[in-house]
Amino acid sequence: MRAIVLSGLAALALLTCAVVPASAAPAAPRALAAPGAITATAIEISKISCGSPAFCLAIGADFNLTAQNVSSVALGWNGRAWRILAVPAIKGVSEVALTGVSCKAGGCVAVGQDISDTVSGGLGMFAVTWNGRGTLRLTPVPPAPSGVISVGLNAVSCVTARYCVAVGSVLNNGTTTSPMLVETWDGARWAARQVPLPAGADLVLFGDVSCVAVARCVAVGNSYGAAAIPDAFIATWNGKSFTPATVRVPAGIKIPELVAVSCSAATSCAATGFDDAGLTAGKGLAFTEVLAGKTWTTGRMRWPKGTSSSLLLGVSCSTARFCVATGSTGSGKAARAVALAYNGRSWSPQSFPAPARGNSDGLGGVSCLTAKDCVAIGETGPATSSSLSTLAAFWNGKNWRVTRLRPPA
Repeated sequence: MRAIVLSGLAALALLTCAVVPASAAPAAPRALAAPGAITATAIEISKISCGSPAFCLAIGADFNLTAQNVSSVALGWNGRAWRILAVPAIKGVSEVALTGVSCKAGGCVAVGQDISDTVSGGLGMFAVTWNGRGTLRLTPVPPAPSGVISVGLNAVSCVTARYCVAVGSVLNNGTTTSPMLVETWDGARWAARQVPLPAGADLVLFGDVSCVAVARCVAVGNSYGAAAIPDAFIATWNGKSFTPATVRVPAGIKIPELVAVSCSAATSCAATGFDDAGLTAGKGLAFTEVLAGKTWTTGRMRWPKGTSSSLLLGVSCSTARFCVATGSTGSGKAARAVALAYNGRSWSPQSFPAPARGNSDGLGGVSCLTAKDCVAIGETGPATSSSLSTLAAFWNGKNWRVTRLRPPA
């Protein structure tokens, strides 16, 4: 298992909450059905979004170490059990990655990219929809701007099931810079817009996007200048352009990576990140950025006692006073899933079941509909092996309950 459980999809994508009554909390999780279609030795389910307690879509990757290829994996939750959803094949494309997902009451949209070409990155985009009952269905192909030699979508956020915003990056012929890409979905087709880079940037790699209105989204990621050293990037989308925010990361963070964002209102958001330099060295704490009003500030963190290294990959806010950030702490020999709760002032750890003896685990994405209803997704497996199983966790307002899916032998 990796030093700290890290989403493979997040790495592959580098080219790249409707409120319900608390009484409608999800049923106690049952064991996941064995997925005959999954044959990899390493499965990573990295992102999840829920439109209701009985309607969630999780996406990830099937890393077949024997065949040396990667395919996308999708899991659907109906309030009682999970089932494997086949990702539609795309003619002429051998490897695809689902990189973002967003669900609202009535439907989900997930976006992805062609990863067959490992030299230039994603060569094309695709998207799928899901209504909670049938199979994933391909949408019309998101249009690529003219002159593009490489393009990829990194994340998507839906205001309704029929209005979504996806963000990505493009590489144009004869240029050294890569404009930002915004695709909007109206329930029937995608429309593309190339957006100029902020001053001083040659590239922006999006990690996530969260929209609370048609013309009010927040995107996070990293920007790169001439020195190719990443800076944390947060910007607000008004339907026409991005306005970058001032981001002050905690002292000691050398290479900040912002990978997830969630907004409960136009002036209330939380983003999660980590120090890539610390991750490589096996030390360093993850961090959060919080928007309360007009200014982003570093979130006050209280980690479990003894924590020396950590990773935060997911975040979900149901209100300004309730967010959950998910990830892992520790090393490959002792990695533990972690969930931190935000109360409007600071972050503190929630109690989470320890992995089985000799195992490590970690959480990727999380989706919270209310303070009493969250679903998180991640992975678990032997600390000394690359063989991973899916871990699903449910928060009922008091504790986390987990269930695991073991890949077939």
